[in-house]
Amino acid sequence: MHVKNSLYSLLLALVVVSCGSPAQSDGMEELKAQYDFAIADTASITKVVISDKKPSQVVLERTESGWLVDGQHPVRKDAIEVLLETLGSVTLKNFVSKSAVPAVNQRMEVYGKWVEVYSGEELVKSYIVGTETPDMLGTYYRMVDSEMPFSVYIQGFNGYLTTRFFTEPSMWRDRTIYGLATGQIESI
Repeated sequence: MHVKNSLYSLLLALVVVSCGSPAQSDGMEELKAQYDFAIADTASITKVVISDKKPSQVVLERTESGWLVDGQHPVRKDAIEVLLETLGSVTLKNFVSKSAVPAVNQRMEVYGKWVEVYSGEELVKSYIVGTETPDMLGTYYRMVDSEMPFSVYIQGFNGYLTTRFFTEPSMWRDRTIYGLATGQIESI
């Protein structure tokens, strides 16, 4: 009798697990989409728009001759490399507690940077980069169409990511004055 009851219990458990898994995995996939901020193929990124409430906005576009700020000036190589690394490497650090969500969202609305990433003409990701976490080792991010913020970081990097998303065009511009190699200069 014990064996028969155990067999029924095992069969019932298998039915519950097999019926529950698709719903759970759909819920998990939906949740993961809310914190999947990284862009796997940063080489496919053609445009990044960063804006804030000041209002300030900068448009970084990839052209055949390289990245341009607002369609006019070359971009600093170090700045665009750091931005692309950030866009590709950012990952979930932890969830924001339910009680902290309203305060975090309010700070994001005031101090956040709206980031839109394009591949060709297609909008790939659109999210808000917020302020630093209390431990100063993470940054709050939130998808534009979501109300749930998340704490994110880059593995191996200690600090917050907010400073990588600036909206002042002059800070993005290449600082080269003449752009000549030393061998090309004949006299001064």
